[in-house]
Amino acid sequence: MLKLTFEKAVLFTLILIIGISTANIYSQFLYMKFPKEGNDIPTVNPWTVSRSITATLDADKLFMEGKYQETIDEFAKLLITDSLYPDQKSYAYFIMGMSQFRLKEYNKAVDSFASSVLYESSNATAYNNAAVCAFYEKDYESALDYQKKAVEILPAVEYYYNLGRIYESLGEYHSAVESFLSVAKGEENVTLVDPVRIKNRIANLYPSIHEREEIAKGVIVSLKLRDYNNVLMIEDSDMEILDTDFKVVVRDTNQGKRLYVTYDREKNDPYHLINQISWKVISGNNVLFASNNNSFSMEVFENNNYKITMSVKYKGSKVKERESLIAVSKKDFKEHKGGEFLKPNQQFTKIYEYAVYEQLFDKYFKLTTKGYYDRFNVLWAKDNIISNIMTIDFRDSGTSLYLENNLTWDAGIRANLTPLLVDKKLKGKYVSIRFWARKITSKENMEVVVRAGKETYGFDSFDLQYKWKFVNMDFQIPDDAGSLTFSLKMKPEEQIKIDGFIIVVTK
Repeated sequence: MLKLTFEKAVLFTLILIIGISTANIYSQFLYMKFPKEGNDIPTVNPWTVSRSITATLDADKLFMEGKYQETIDEFAKLLITDSLYPDQKSYAYFIMGMSQFRLKEYNKAVDSFASSVLYESSNATAYNNAAVCAFYEKDYESALDYQKKAVEILPAVEYYYNLGRIYESLGEYHSAVESFLSVAKGEENVTLVDPVRIKNRIANLYPSIHEREEIAKGVIVSLKLRDYNNVLMIEDSDMEILDTDFKVVVRDTNQGKRLYVTYDREKNDPYHLINQISWKVISGNNVLFASNNNSFSMEVFENNNYKITMSVKYKGSKVKERESLIAVSKKDFKEHKGGEFLKPNQQFTKIYEYAVYEQLFDKYFKLTTKGYYDRFNVLWAKDNIISNIMTIDFRDSGTSLYLENNLTWDAGIRANLTPLLVDKKLKGKYVSIRFWARKITSKENMEVVVRAGKETYGFDSFDLQYKWKFVNMDFQIPDDAGSLTFSLKMKPEEQIKIDGFIIVVTK
């Protein structure tokens, strides 16, 4: 009888020890997740803790279903009741900001992301997203402040890209190029931006290789994002002339009245896209004056009317025109400004009738580090390698493009095909990029990368021969693609030729 009682006592003691240990572990876990204040030992209600952990589940579900206004309302209720812990408040404001961004309520989204970092000051993504939303509100100064904080916390490729776009909009092109060079240097870390378009932008803003190299000396390599699901990006935009508006004034001089016309090319063409500016001044049916300078002056007479026409040829074959009508009186003059007119661009294929795009590398093709726009408004550019148009040993058009990588690293050429997405309605289509190629050195080591929106396609198994070989790359362009680029790289000391570059819709 005594033995049985002793065994029961031992068993009871063991159960008691296990129960106390379990309770202690559970309480320590709760203290780790919800820190105690001072030296006070809080009384934790496990039911309250459980309710707090699951508090945001309903709002999260609404966000996943795309019910953004309902998401905002649900989180607002939770924030008003003050039932969330600091990390949950940071999260709540962040998702509210994401929802407001989806609803294009950018001003409200800025406030939400700014509130999020009050509870989590090291959240670089929240700072970045606040900057993007401020950018869309055209509050570039605030956007710059937020983006700088994001970069300070985490110098990621995408954050530097957004920083460069903000500097661009502020007209601070030197700082923009510094940011873009950081992106280009960290090309292997790119996730959400297209390095081909970045390199084109850099080359157009600073055509001088020497100037770019000087800027690049102090630039760091940006890092790769660990998680980019909720990282907002400023949408890329095509490089364009900012304005074609010109200033007109009539002044009295010792020789009579004189007309002065000026166009600020440096301010309005930061990307160096303009090939030629042409002026024509007409009075009645007579052409009185013509010029190709940025500014000009000419003699005019009172009680006469003059029509001034400026034609700007840019980006290969695009032409913009703007007119201004001037009525000169004895004491003054009146000006009636006309709108900007874009002449239609002639996009056609010469040899491959079934292709939607064609580049034959003819004698007019000018491959440079700055870039060359063809008649389809596609920008072709190269690294600082050797390239020539060859009039012998061609495939089909009378010329071919010779490439030699004389650098000590992989380098080549690239094309920004983005204008074709709209002009040729390529979004959502299955397409094929095709061209003829042949090697000149024993190894060709040619690698092609095509980026369509966020999709990246790599091609490298070409096995080129000493005779011309037809190569093709098949891929699909996403429905939401905002960019389309092509890049071709070779190993150092390698030489190849290419010809007859086309794009075909396969289905």
